[in-house]
Amino acid sequence: MKKRILTMLVLLMTAVTGAWAESKPIGLNVEYEVGDEITSTTDVYVYYGEQSGTLKKMGVKITSTQPLTISMIFDDSFEFNGDDAVYYLPDGVATGGSAGAIPCVGESTGDATVVHVASGSGTLADPYVFAPGSASSASAGYTVSMKEGTEDADKWTINPNPAAEGQTVTATYSGTRRVKSVKAVKKSAAKTLAEVTAGDIGKIVGKDGKIYATKADAEAVATGNAVAMIAYVGTASDCTHGLAIALADESDTKKYGDAGTACSGKEAVTGGTWRLPSEKDWQYIFIGCGSSESYSAPTEGMKKSYSGLASKLTTAQGDALQAECYYWSSTESNPGSHAWGVYIYGGGNAEFYAPNEGNAFRVRACLAFTVEQSAPTGNIVDLSTLTGNYEAQNGEVLTGTLAGNYKISIADGATVTLDGVTINGVNDINYEWAGITCLGDATIILSGTNTVKGFYEDYPGIQAAAGKTLIINGTGSLTASSYGYATAIGGGSGVACGDIEIQGGTITATSGGLGAGIGGGYNASCGNITISGGTVIATGGNNSAGIGGGYNASWGNITISGGTVTATGGQYGAGIGGGKRGPASFSCGNIIISGGTVTATGGDNAAGIGGGRGNNNKNFSSCGDITITTGVTEVTATKGSDATNSIGAGYYGTCGTVTIGGNVGAITTSPYTYQPSN
Repeated sequence: MKKRILTMLVLLMTAVTGAWAESKPIGLNVEYEVGDEITSTTDVYVYYGEQSGTLKKMGVKITSTQPLTISMIFDDSFEFNGDDAVYYLPDGVATGGSAGAIPCVGESTGDATVVHVASGSGTLADPYVFAPGSASSASAGYTVSMKEGTEDADKWTINPNPAAEGQTVTATYSGTRRVKSVKAVKKSAAKTLAEVTAGDIGKIVGKDGKIYATKADAEAVATGNAVAMIAYVGTASDCTHGLAIALADESDTKKYGDAGTACSGKEAVTGGTWRLPSEKDWQYIFIGCGSSESYSAPTEGMKKSYSGLASKLTTAQGDALQAECYYWSSTESNPGSHAWGVYIYGGGNAEFYAPNEGNAFRVRACLAFTVEQSAPTGNIVDLSTLTGNYEAQNGEVLTGTLAGNYKISIADGATVTLDGVTINGVNDINYEWAGITCLGDATIILSGTNTVKGFYEDYPGIQAAAGKTLIINGTGSLTASSYGYATAIGGGSGVACGDIEIQGGTITATSGGLGAGIGGGYNASCGNITISGGTVIATGGNNSAGIGGGYNASWGNITISGGTVTATGGQYGAGIGGGKRGPASFSCGNIIISGGTVTATGGDNAAGIGGGRGNNNKNFSSCGDITITTGVTEVTATKGSDATNSIGAGYYGTCGTVTIGGNVGAITTSPYTYQPSN
């Protein structure tokens, strides 16, 4: 059967710098434009010079019928590295000789005309052209691919591909079927990571940050372009970012301390950030790929379904996770010694365990990216129209400025979006409530700019219900504050608060009196405080921490695993940790900082990170263990006047074990900065 040659003209309209595609001979001092084809009347091959000066043939031929298309033109300020030298030589030139001794058709020196930048392995990357005085850049054209589902798709050859606008593309079929017609259809522009939706789970992410239906589509743009598969797209109630999983493991097993570096050091992807998956990332990846389970805090032997992820990776032509193997997560269960790992069973289940960090396990990177948030959807409640107290329900969007002195609360278990909310409470005993009162577990999603201030001085800007959890997330901002004895976010005077989790958003929290910026109010306990993302600026009132305890207030564990955090204690309060102790006793938790950028400044007699001032030499303030791991970007701690430690106990205080990057001991230097990379 003879080959059938069918010609289709690609009529794809776009702005292109320069004229329509034109064939021009290879040579010095030729004026080229984007889209031009480089041709030769004789067979000319591409060679590249190594840094040592030896030549290697790349096997790329240029002739009048096999041209190369220009995609980029640089001006004469563009510089090439030593291993980027590329030569166009007649076939038969002996490789291994000195590059300087070979007469070249073109070379990457000051008078070069055509240059293709090559990797050290000789793999041809996108074509680049050096043409002094003709600087411009534009699309090389369009990638041409067969429609998904085309029979015998592997028996079609498309040339040239990619193609410039207006260029004739020839599709050659070498199979045995009868071809009735060929139609060229313009596809819509590829999505970027920021435009991904849940319907894109299973699709491929390219290094260019574009989303492709298949691995083949991504590789058609450039060899090695396909790097990850969309595995999870967050919703307003659980996660504001998306996650893609790498198509393959890292090259070898690694100890915990090296696993994160291997992931963050991968070649950059436009719009995304490579990282070692946290235990939460792993669970959301499983959920996004079909697991029916919901997220839960990890426990030894906890099972989650892996079969959905395995199936999608196979369909995407990625490598499945290795059965009967551990994979590291970035989440430490016992900082400095044990971290959570995921053990993959062949039967489709994954189990969570916390092995010793000295073990060498497999590593699979994930790509985190931010999804552009569309306008909030749900029942919109304009606070300016209220005539009385209001309890927000699940899925509602609050907006507008509260016109009266009404109590705004969030129902137990509800997720509520704040979108341009202003609540300016008045310090009046007739209004004994917070700016927003959470009646139980609550999730607040931030959209736009929001301001919330508590009402009477004993109540916070946003009150987290005792024994429950308040989650704050989103891409908007929140400015929260309080009057006399309460926190900006947390509890009030004698009003205990539950756990607080900040996952995203830009949050400024300022206490007006004897409460922490985020945490406990005056003489009242606070639960655990967790910050995993976003930008947080927290300032404590007198005798109170920026993040942690208020005056004479107990607090649970403080964990920071991501984001940018700035915490400043009031007089006698730590930046992160405890407030001043009064005559009564109080308990305090541990402080664990395993990620992000943290700046903490203590008030008088208080540590930047650790304890506040004790009452006297009999009533000491206390602080649990303080652990700062190598996973952080930077941590800076400054002690207050007359304080002993920047990280550790406050004046008239005690502290547990201080461990920084594996080194044990309190820090007296002030200010003190810890950067693992240093």
